[in-house]
Amino acid sequence: MYAFMLVPVGDLFTYYKINDWNATSDSDWTTAGNVALVGGVTKISSIIVTQVLSMRAVMRMIPVFSVMQEIASLYFINKADGSIAGDDTNLFYGIAGFNTIVSLGNVRIAEKKNSRDRRQRQRD
Repeated sequence: MYAFMLVPVGDLFTYYKINDWNATSDSDWTTAGNVALVGGVTKISSIIVTQVLSMRAVMRMIPVFSVMQEIASLYFINKADGSIAGDDTNLFYGIAGFNTIVSLGNVRIAEKKNSRDRRQRQRD
């Protein structure tokens, strides 16, 4: 679960690197950066809100959103690299791939918690 806290950091780092490198403001790279920015900000704010308000059900849905966003991020990075080759494209692929794997792991953890909670409610 704690590894998931690195996912928004990776998204924001990807945005920073794309925004720093993309001085020409190519629309494909701008889109890839914006997808990473929206994903990072959404995940950080969702994590903070769910921790403050103790909303377990919402916390279990954040990794599902994260998997979808990371797949979109991989797609847009690939599309942008097709139009203008980037220097750090492999770094962006690596970060998005790592984030996808961590998010999938957290989806699996959330599924186990859901089934455990259901079994416990049935016993009570």
